[in-house]
Amino acid sequence: MRLALPRLALPIFVAICCFMLCSSLGASCAVEGFVLLDGAAGAGGTGGGGSVGGSAGAAGGICGHVQAPPPPATSDAGNDVEIVLAMRDFDIGETALENGPLVGYDLDALCSCRGDGPSCNPPPYAEADTCDGPSGRDNAAAGLWEASSVFVPELASTAMTAEITAGHFTLLMRIRNYNGQPNDERVEVAFFASPGRDNDPCLTVPPAPPTWNGNDSWPVASTSLTPNMGAGGGCSAPGFDLEAPRYIDPDAYVTGGTLVATLDDLAFLIRNEDTLAEIHLKVASITGRLGQAASGWLLEEGVVAGRWPVEELRLAFVALAANGVSLCSDSPLYENLRNAVCNYPDIASALSGPTTPCDAVSFGLSFAAAPALLGSIWEHVTPPSMCAPGTDPAADSCESRL
Repeated sequence: MRLALPRLALPIFVAICCFMLCSSLGASCAVEGFVLLDGAAGAGGTGGGGSVGGSAGAAGGICGHVQAPPPPATSDAGNDVEIVLAMRDFDIGETALENGPLVGYDLDALCSCRGDGPSCNPPPYAEADTCDGPSGRDNAAAGLWEASSVFVPELASTAMTAEITAGHFTLLMRIRNYNGQPNDERVEVAFFASPGRDNDPCLTVPPAPPTWNGNDSWPVASTSLTPNMGAGGGCSAPGFDLEAPRYIDPDAYVTGGTLVATLDDLAFLIRNEDTLAEIHLKVASITGRLGQAASGWLLEEGVVAGRWPVEELRLAFVALAANGVSLCSDSPLYENLRNAVCNYPDIASALSGPTTPCDAVSFGLSFAAAPALLGSIWEHVTPPSMCAPGTDPAADSCESRL
């Protein structure tokens, strides 16, 4: 992330306090289900799954690095269970940014503005303060969400949660080969985007809002599946199969009751009224504390973290803001949104070094998940742009600001 001169005094003060606190606690300490790594771990520290940390520079020695916990030493004895969960709330953390983002992971093993410099080379159009939060949390998306909500209030985390509560979208996860115990060295986790219960192709009557008791069926977007010709049929989209997920970690694990999954790519849908847009993350990680209730398995204190390529993010925001109407590049609202998005690139979309261009926005999302059912397959077709030639946002870019 890039240095913001107006806030130099705060990082120095926090860095000193962080150093004193970590010195008193020892080499590492647990924070909210994660591990706080010793800053002296050196360059390119990785998270528990081996792909969470970055490869950029030496980690600062005066600030901890919050990352996923490592795998367990051994697995507990138990019988395999299969669990399906649905995200039931959504919080980027844009309402609590006084001391930096409080949601997310340290994605690059650096504490930018807290003893370290940036992990990539910021573009000249990136002007926002994107300093790391406590313990090196990278989540420039929180600042972007705060800025964009001024123009489009429907983008706020509270509005997104209201859409989920109404059954209009969610992120589904299927856990297999899990022993049901606090420690399991290897489980399989697959992720599926859902466009909402009202987009179920097998729907015959309007759906009720989800009850979160394990009986809610959610359709799965075809974009979450690898095409599998010959599968499907009936009212589901042909050529797709729930047994062929596109986003899957076969080497996930559970340690001390916390699920940890890492993926090179993860995409899921968010929705504003009738408009869907895609969050597409690179080098993504998902964690959460598993537990049981009368309704079934739950996941609490969940975190989704990753790197959102800025050009994909820009088009997603444009789609949501347009709310079903093409928002063209000659619109003042489009210009405001583009400028907001282009202010926040702070990380590279792949593991990088300090000379690599920052072409993505770091992303952190807090959530909880409840038991659910995988439903029918919905074919995701991107609607065509209705913009006049030369005004299609897909032909624009952040470089056009220069």
